[in-house]
Amino acid sequence: MHLSGGDRLRLLSLRLVRSAVEATLDDDTDPVVLAAADAALAASGLIDTARLQNSGASPTAIRAARDAATLSLRAAAERITP
Repeated sequence: MHLSGGDRLRLLSLRLVRSAVEATLDDDTDPVVLAAADAALAASGLIDTARLQNSGASPTAIRAARDAATLSLRAAAERITP
């Protein structure tokens, strides 16, 4: 089976979201685990941003994906800041 570049990015994004969900299923309150989940969501959001840019999506959709990634990245950084 051959996947296009866009399909590969979409699959990677979904895997990252799954990893983030799995990291938080155990009700773990370890800030490092929660930060890792947030970082996975940030990576997924950045991949979605790139995919949307490459597909010619609207600036509003691209901005929304980028903003979501930024929020997740900020959350990850705040969790691990002493």
